[in-house]
Amino acid sequence: MSRPDFAAGFYGKLPSHGDFLSRRLPRQFIEPWDQWLQGGIAASREQLGAGWLDTFLFSPIWQFGLAPGLCGDDAWAGVLMPSVDKVGRYFPLTLAAKVPSNRLTALFDPDCGWFDALSELALSSLEYQFDLQRFDADLERLRPDDFLPARPERAQASPLLPGSAKTALYFQLAHGGETPRAFAELGDMLKDRFLARGSIWRS
Repeated sequence: MSRPDFAAGFYGKLPSHGDFLSRRLPRQFIEPWDQWLQGGIAASREQLGAGWLDTFLFSPIWQFGLAPGLCGDDAWAGVLMPSVDKVGRYFPLTLAAKVPSNRLTALFDPDCGWFDALSELALSSLEYQFDLQRFDADLERLRPDDFLPARPERAQASPLLPGSAKTALYFQLAHGGETPRAFAELGDMLKDRFLARGSIWRS
């Protein structure tokens, strides 16, 4: 059986090249993402004036998760970093991958490590001897599903009372060490129920 297409790609500016670059990210993701970024940059330039460039350059790397419906029909996760092209035009670099929508919150578990690996690779694009082909090959290998533990199928939902519209979510844990993963799974269940088109951000 073939694996789902969760290979990571990138979009944006790199100091080694003179224009926008993209790899393995579909138009359905890039178009709404680019529109949102362009609008945010324009608004922040207007609000910050002369202080915009310093604010942009010293911005942290943002780790994000997008529910289905925000950038196409799929869930996405990745990192967003300030960058610039070879001729000095500033625009962020995005590294992102399609992810299982029911595992979005689990990627933010400190033990997962995918965001850390992605952030480290993004920073490597600023190195003097940057190699685009090696960068792209390393990125393609950073599949989010390779970093996620097996999903415990212990989360269940049931009515509080027979015929009640109110629902109780509960878990069966083998030991206390499973609690962090259980809360990540709970987060995905709550997101799907109440924040169907929400996003998660962390810096």
